[in-house]
Amino acid sequence: MNKCDGTHSPLCPSCLTAKETCAHVLMCEEADRVKCFQMSADNLHSWLRSVDTCEVLEVHIMRFVRSMNSERFLIASLETAGNRDPILNRLARSQDKIGWRRFMLWKG
Repeated sequence: MNKCDGTHSPLCPSCLTAKETCAHVLMCEEADRVKCFQMSADNLHSWLRSVDTCEVLEVHIMRFVRSMNSERFLIASLETAGNRDPILNRLARSQDKIGWRRFMLWKG
């Protein structure tokens, strides 16, 4: 917000302790911000279902997203029902090179 209007504080409006950046807003641990993140994840989950995403991929994506950068995609894919699908594992390794934050902030 501060970039658009120099009259606003550059601090995160939720925690008021860190500079407001896309990356910080995504990772902010203030309770209402976490609740907002979870609601956004729920919206993503609904969208994945609405476009008939492969159920296995949907489960792995959502586990990765909800981990909030606490686990790698490969770990999420291996631990979810012990998946050993070589294509999914290759996808997971590729996603891990990109990382959670870039996955979440991708702008196309």
